[in-house]
Amino acid sequence: MKSLAPPLQQVDRTCVLYRNRKLTYFGGCDYFRLSSHPAVVAAMHSGLKKYGLTVAASRKTTGNHSLHEKLEKHLAGFFGVPDAVLLSNGYATNLVLAQALAGKFSHALIDERAHGSL
Repeated sequence: MKSLAPPLQQVDRTCVLYRNRKLTYFGGCDYFRLSSHPAVVAAMHSGLKKYGLTVAASRKTTGNHSLHEKLEKHLAGFFGVPDAVLLSNGYATNLVLAQALAGKFSHALIDERAHGSL
């Protein structure tokens, strides 16, 4: 098992304390610390009141929501591509990407600190 990174201590919404140094945080899964941004928190509360916590099923069965499709269409337009797909997390994203690229390349170079799904 890989050794764990030293613990980070959150100082405020955008900074952490790392080895006694205050640093602006751009890593992890909370990009730019948006999960604590007041506008994001307000939107989350509004969405919870309107839609609930989860669709409670896979999109393949009964868990597809009109918001998924609306956002995917918006993202495809924003990036100028025919389609986009939303996935629940980075692990699933890496699995889908690996399946899409399977057979197209003979080798993959992966850094030792890359995500565990790789």
